Amino acid sequence: MGDSTLPITQHRYIQEFQCLTDRCPDTCCSGTWGMQIGDRIVDLYQQAAPELLDMVKEHENGLKVIACDTAGNCSQYDQGLCRVHASYGETFLGDACYFYPRIVRTVGGKPLMMGALSCPEVARLALYTEQPFQRLEGQITRLPENVKDIVPDPLNRNNVFSIHDLCLTMVEDTSVNADFSALRLLSIGLSLDNLAVSMWPVALPFYISSVDQRLQLYGIQKNRKSFKYEKIIALLHFLVHAKTSPKVKQLFCILEDIVYRYPGNNLDDEVEAVWSQEAGEQGERVLSRWLQATVVTDNFPFAGIASSAGDRARLITIRYFVLKGILQLLTYKQGGFIDAEEVIVVVYRMSRLFDHLSTADYLLDSCKKLGIYHFDDLACLLEYNRELA
Repeated sequence: MGDSTLPITQHRYIQEFQCLTDRCPDTCCSGTWGMQIGDRIVDLYQQAAPELLDMVKEHENGLKVIACDTAGNCSQYDQGLCRVHASYGETFLGDACYFYPRIVRTVGGKPLMMGALSCPEVARLALYTEQPFQRLEGQITRLPENVKDIVPDPLNRNNVFSIHDLCLTMVEDTSVNADFSALRLLSIGLSLDNLAVSMWPVALPFYISSVDQRLQLYGIQKNRKSFKYEKIIALLHFLVHAKTSPKVKQLFCILEDIVYRYPGNNLDDEVEAVWSQEAGEQGERVLSRWLQATVVTDNFPFAGIASSAGDRARLITIRYFVLKGILQLLTYKQGGFIDAEEVIVVVYRMSRLFDHLSTADYLLDSCKKLGIYHFDDLACLLEYNRELA
């Protein structure tokens, strides 16, 4: 840390990000998770501000966090502002507080910054501003204590950007709907799993050029009943009761009430009819932009909590499926597409739910139990059939 600057590549939406501080509708300082603090900052406290050590709590596994108060807020949270920041300056903030919602990874040793959709303001910038994912060059005065480099052997920085950009361009394609883009991405991810990483730069352009032809070969059962919304509620039930915040539970309860107030097989058809009539281009734009934002945030196919390209694509598709279902149910409930502020609430709360999973295993196991894991399962739930290709 210090006054020197380092070059960094960052996406436009995170370069334009400004924390709303006390104007934030749902501050990251309010929650029961406890913000992690690294050894570098603990050492700084010991040397320059030992009184701050009183707020540091160490878990049995050695992880250090800032203690929460009895209301579940950060102990340093004060009417929308941070006491540490106000009294000592940003140098004394732990990495989690200093950087969030910024995500920093390195690509061949050089830092790259994205934004987390679990922040309301980042969600707004990603969903509703122009060219949010354009990469720009900038400067940064600090890097996190621990930064992951996403370049796998034997690839290099140029390979990674080239592969990622091909995937992003594919999901930006407006000639197909967002559902089809999600399935293209899933097919690509599963295909990459069958290749050595060294072959990705050569194989990916061919895979993308032929993905629609491959999708036509899948024998999706067009008349198979999916019970889509019941499965969404069941998956959310698994996740919410694993670990989440009261605000996410509130969103879950709204959706659960919709489904179980209208039991039976006809709900899918009713919801789809209202969605088709009321959401239109607005709904499609939101879904497409979310898909693009998630590909960027996950540096697909190189990062994310899953360990393979196939599972990374699978997790994106599952989250897409859940987001679309939530938006459809809320549109059904109010008889029209929800406004931008409500969309932002859904996106950032859903992101917080998924982001607080420490590994992909729990989510993937839950999806297997519910029958929303394999390509055919997800294609059916997204109502794909070969005539769309």
